[in-house]
Amino acid sequence: MSRKTLWVFNQFASTPETNTGAGERHYHLSELISEKGWNTYVFSASYNHLFLKNPSRKFPYSIQKISDHVSFCWMWVNKYNSDSGLQRLLSWLTFCFSLLFIRRKRFGKPDVVLVSSMSIWPVINALLIKLFSRNVKFIFEVRDVWPLTPIYLGNMSRNNPVIRIMFWLEKLAFKYADSIVSVLPGVGTRISEVTPGLEHKFVWIPNAITPELKPVVSTKETSKTFDIIYAGAMGTANALDAFVKAAIQLKDSGIRFRLFGDGPLRSTYVAQTKHQDHIEFPGKVPKHELQKYIASSDLGFIAWENSPLYDYGVSANKYNDYMLCQIPILSVGKIPKDPVKLANAGLTLETNSTDLIISALIKLQNTKEEELKAMGMAGFDYVMKNKTYPVISKSYMKLLEEITAP
Repeated sequence: MSRKTLWVFNQFASTPETNTGAGERHYHLSELISEKGWNTYVFSASYNHLFLKNPSRKFPYSIQKISDHVSFCWMWVNKYNSDSGLQRLLSWLTFCFSLLFIRRKRFGKPDVVLVSSMSIWPVINALLIKLFSRNVKFIFEVRDVWPLTPIYLGNMSRNNPVIRIMFWLEKLAFKYADSIVSVLPGVGTRISEVTPGLEHKFVWIPNAITPELKPVVSTKETSKTFDIIYAGAMGTANALDAFVKAAIQLKDSGIRFRLFGDGPLRSTYVAQTKHQDHIEFPGKVPKHELQKYIASSDLGFIAWENSPLYDYGVSANKYNDYMLCQIPILSVGKIPKDPVKLANAGLTLETNSTDLIISALIKLQNTKEEELKAMGMAGFDYVMKNKTYPVISKSYMKLLEEITAP
């Protein structure tokens, strides 16, 4: 039986060697899908401000062979300043332009083209392929709800010309996609808002983690402090202001805070906590190293802005990272289907308040060790059952088989 071909357009896809763990969804899925008789080409950008190591930048692309049936194609894009909206917009458009140079003679005729947002702009490329090719199926994958994200979190106007174009692309994607996948459980509601009657196309396939990243044994050492870890980006959307204020006020409580990662607000938080020895900002570290730090902690933290954007749900990789390492979690934010609540893996707060966070942290600090371990184990059982790549790859394979069936 001949192998089928999947093209993935994901400008921010990464491999383990280029990043700290974020963006590897299609790397891991491609490896597992290839075992089921598919050739997969992942088309990503040759420059990404989040990468630890950027790949080769050749026009229009360079090819990195991952395995016999999986390749990453690094499409040429302009380098940009992450704080410049205009430069980032240009990188989205140059990515789409570079995609025009891919040829079937080199990559084979695709059976399925998958566009994973953000960026949403490659929807144009996918629809052109679908228009001029017979029997090519189109999957639209929503990882972030654009253009609502810059509207709710970036205070951009709905009447901004770029936003209006993205609304149009979102509607086209929902209308003409053969299937709509999202890592967010409530995107079916968004589909019904934009294109009523098409919510039947929706399939929820959450973010996942590689089981092998779990440390062989817990590395938690005997310590006089109650160690709390945050691992992720540090921007407005991550809602860390109240947490950092809580950490400052808990100076003499016997609690130590470690915030791993980077982002536009990291320097602000470092300055605010300059003389606080119990608060550390180690920066970004490779995924396998990060998991060791998580496993050596007593509690993981995550927070969300109070925004209508999260009415569609959340699917941060931090949940999976913490749960795999069997540590309890404090999740802050009013979100539907909070994974911590679903898994009974810790405590949840609907209000992002410094005082409430302090109370919750002290409560967890004073919780019996066996109760904390039970929360951690509940999270581990939940993530292993629902959110590993071997698990979600089965959902993707089922979808691919259904939409390409004769």
